[in-house]
Amino acid sequence: PLAGIVTLAILGGYRLLSARWPSTGARLCAASVLTVVLAFSVMTLHRLAAYESPVTIWRDAVLHQPDDPMAHYNLGVALVDAGEPPREAMTQFEYALRLDPQHTGALDNLGMLLNRRGRSREAVTQLERALTIEPDDAVAHNNLGAALIALGRPQDAIDHLNQALVLKPDEPKSKVHLNLGWALMDTGRADDAIAHLEQAIRLQPDDADAHYSLGVVLSNAGRPADAVGPLQEAVRLKPADAEAYNALGSASLRTGNSQKAAEYYERALQLKPDYPDAHNNLGAVLLQLGRPQDAIEHLERALRLKPDNANAHYNLASILMDMGRPREAREHFQQALRLNPGDARIRFNCAIAYARSDEASEAVAMAKDALALARSHGDVALGDEIEAWLTSFRAAPADDVRARGRPSR
Repeated sequence: PLAGIVTLAILGGYRLLSARWPSTGARLCAASVLTVVLAFSVMTLHRLAAYESPVTIWRDAVLHQPDDPMAHYNLGVALVDAGEPPREAMTQFEYALRLDPQHTGALDNLGMLLNRRGRSREAVTQLERALTIEPDDAVAHNNLGAALIALGRPQDAIDHLNQALVLKPDEPKSKVHLNLGWALMDTGRADDAIAHLEQAIRLQPDDADAHYSLGVVLSNAGRPADAVGPLQEAVRLKPADAEAYNALGSASLRTGNSQKAAEYYERALQLKPDYPDAHNNLGAVLLQLGRPQDAIEHLERALRLKPDNANAHYNLASILMDMGRPREAREHFQQALRLNPGDARIRFNCAIAYARSDEASEAVAMAKDALALARSHGDVALGDEIEAWLTSFRAAPADDVRARGRPSR
C-alpha cells in the first residue's frame, strides 16, 4: 500500500513536470518511478515477512520499539500461544515489568509460566504482587490457585479459585473449574471435584486437560470404569500425551484388563522413554502377566530415573520375593519404608522378607510395628491379616505364611 501511494505521488509529479518541461520531464520521472517503486517493493516484501505470524509481528514491534512494555508483553503472549519453549516468553514478561513494574498482565503470565516450570514458590510471589496491584484480577486468582495446588495448599487454592469464579462471571471459566477439580480432590471432596471438571468440559469440550483430569479423579475415586472414557477422549484430542496414556493404563488395570493396561503403558513409554512412573506401572503389570524378568528391567529403569520412587522399590521387592530372593527384596522394602514410613503393608512385607531370610526376631518386631500401624489407621482387614501371620509364624516359623498384597500402583 505504501509503494502504491508513493507511485501515485510520483506520477502526479511527472504530469506537473512534463507540463513545464515536455522533453526531459518524462525521461526523468520515468526513471524516478521505476527506482522508487522497486525500492518500496523491496521494503514491502520485508514488512510482509515480518507479519507472517503474531510472533513475528511482535518481534518486529519489539525491534522498533524496545522501550514499549506492551510490545514485550504481547510478544510474550504470542510465544505462549504458539507453544514455544517458555524461557523466551518469560524473558519478555520480565522486560515488560522492568519497563512497567505495575503491569499485572505480565505478572499474571510470568507467574503462570514459573508454576509450569516447577518454580511454584516464585510463581506465588509474582501472583500475590499482581493481586496487591489489582485485587479483582481474576486471572491472577486462578493462576495463584494453580500454584498453591502445586505447593500442597489446596484449601488456600480453593479460596482464590472461588474468587476467580465470582469475578467477571460472564466469561467462560473452564480453567478455573479445572483447577478447582484438582484442589477439591486433594481435600477429599471427590464428588465436588467431579462436578467442576464436568463443568470445565461443558465450557470447553475440546480441552484435553479437562478430560484427562476428570479421568484421573474418577479413577482415584474408585470409579475406574467411568474413567476410561474421559481418558480415551484425552488421548484422542492430544495423541502425544504420555501422562494420559499412563493414566489410561492405570484405569484399565483397575478394571481388570491387565493386557490393555500394558499396551497403554508401552505407548506412554514410546512417547516418553524416560518416564519413571510408566516404567514402574508397566513393571507391575508385567509381573501380573507372568513376565517377571521384563518386569524387573522396567522397575530397575524406573529406579535409575527416580531413585526415590517408593512404588518401584515395593514392586521390585515383590518380584524378588516371588523369585526366592528375600535378602535382595528386603533391601527394596526398606527403601520403600524410608520413603513411606507410615505404610503398614510395606512394613508387613518387609517383616516377611526378614522371616524368609532366617531373621526371626527382626521379622516379629517389624510385624508387630506393622500391626500397630494398621490398627491406628483403622485398617481392620490388614490388622487381622498381620495378626494371623504372627500367630502362624510363632507356631512354626519354617512354614512362614506369606501374605503379600497386590503390588502398589
